[in-house]
Amino acid sequence: MKKVVLLFLFLSFSVLSQEIEYENAVVFLKNNQIEEATSSIQTAIRKVKTNKSKYYLLYANILRFQNIADSSLYYITKAENDYQSRQIEDSLLYTYTLKTEFYRYFAEKKKAEVSLLNIEKFNFQKIKNKDIVAYALNRKMAIFNGYHDGSKDTLEIVKQIAKQIISLEKQIKNKEIIAYTLNEVAQIEDYKGDKNKAFAKYETALGYAKKHKLLNPEIDISFNLAALYARYRNDNKKAVELLEKLVERIDEGSNVRQKFSFYLQIKEYYRETNQIKKALFAADKVYQYTQDLNNQEVYFKLNKLEKKYDLAEKEKQIQENENKIKIQNLEIENSSKKFWLVFIIFILATIGILTLTYFFKREKKSNNELRILSAENEFLLSEASHRINNNLQLILILIKNQQEKLNNTEKIEFEKILKKINSIATLHKQLYKSKNKQQIDLRNYLFDVHFSFSDIFNENKIQSNISVVSILVKIDYALYFGLILTELYINSIKHAFTNQENKEINFILKIEENQIQFYYKDNGNSILTETIPKPKLIHQLCRQLEVDCCIENKSGFQFTFTKSL
Repeated sequence: MKKVVLLFLFLSFSVLSQEIEYENAVVFLKNNQIEEATSSIQTAIRKVKTNKSKYYLLYANILRFQNIADSSLYYITKAENDYQSRQIEDSLLYTYTLKTEFYRYFAEKKKAEVSLLNIEKFNFQKIKNKDIVAYALNRKMAIFNGYHDGSKDTLEIVKQIAKQIISLEKQIKNKEIIAYTLNEVAQIEDYKGDKNKAFAKYETALGYAKKHKLLNPEIDISFNLAALYARYRNDNKKAVELLEKLVERIDEGSNVRQKFSFYLQIKEYYRETNQIKKALFAADKVYQYTQDLNNQEVYFKLNKLEKKYDLAEKEKQIQENENKIKIQNLEIENSSKKFWLVFIIFILATIGILTLTYFFKREKKSNNELRILSAENEFLLSEASHRINNNLQLILILIKNQQEKLNNTEKIEFEKILKKINSIATLHKQLYKSKNKQQIDLRNYLFDVHFSFSDIFNENKIQSNISVVSILVKIDYALYFGLILTELYINSIKHAFTNQENKEINFILKIEENQIQFYYKDNGNSILTETIPKPKLIHQLCRQLEVDCCIENKSGFQFTFTKSL
């Protein structure tokens, strides 16, 4: 009897534990905490023994959010195969819808249309979960609306699908689907050029979002309606009035990109209406969320590296955990006396975990509030550098958006400009972070400059090595060092290597006899000729530093100089 009770308690604890991890992952994803969401869902998947499909689908969604396409599709397919074998219609329809949305999200039009055929095979009348039906219809509508190409017939189909979704309004719990459907209907009128109907439909959609207290739809619909006022009626004041109603609530949202877009848009309306202080406030917010987006991108790259190099280690840990569980089960089965000990330990551990979780959350909340206050004080001390970095980040975003429209040659030239701008922006970022506003740590700054070239080095299969000592230098000197290194990297990537497999760049900056030693070398097989531009910019920067540089190109390219401290 004791064995049965123990087994029941153990299984109950396992199920409860994995469900808690699953719910935590859902909350973390909603709050845009990608690292925490990934950790929680991976833990849940390790703990669950059967029927993992629900966990796979959530993990696939987290991976899609990180743009890890292959892995995301892999887990969707695993869930699809499972639901198909068990003939669970509702879940299978949801899985097909996620797969269709996956292809739409990654702009694979043909695959999205083929996947949509699987959704068409279902009899929606037989699907009990109407939220899934509404979501499937909504994604179908999004595909048709996204690929309408001005076709009136296609837009009419979209309107018919919208009517189907709205007819389910009383039967579904997720009212966001209705709000976004009404938004799509308004967009159709906008596409058709019927301005009056577009205004009326957007107002209806906005009213619905407000009625049901749906913050994210309210923000997105307000975007579209404000743009309509600015575009068709040239009424920027009305656009500001619409969006200002959301300023006090926008930071409650979870979508960083939505917050970034909101403040970027309202900043322009403030500027058009000559509300300079408010425009500067919005620009500060744009900078804040630009940093958050950059942090996300860094995390996504690190997450990819973890998956590449730590998979074997994680599998080993999983196996070790499974072995431990087997040993514990054998011990429990062989000794009834250990039952009460294990049971008491379990109760105490549970209480301890819950207590630690409670205090951890309180401490984390308190730390977040302190970090916010600290950031506000730092902003007041570093306003000038803050605004410069903010503007440079905006310039980088605008140039990157335009870069996709250029040919390869023009893209390369734009990339050179981007890297130089980024070197300057990185300097101001370091200055903003530094407590000493007159000097910065040259090591941190040059490592940031080097890191910005990581993707290009990997694409060109170049091995890069960097060694820099920590030293405080004046701001203008740091800028010259960063621009020189940026220009050297660009020249090596563009001119140094032709038809060679072993490509290597070495950069060393050290201090000897109270002098800064700058040493740069690549092993390229090209030499400076009349057809390859001389490093004029580098010479100009050296003059600003008041140093004489030495260039050799007998075996690769070598650039050195010394600077007195």
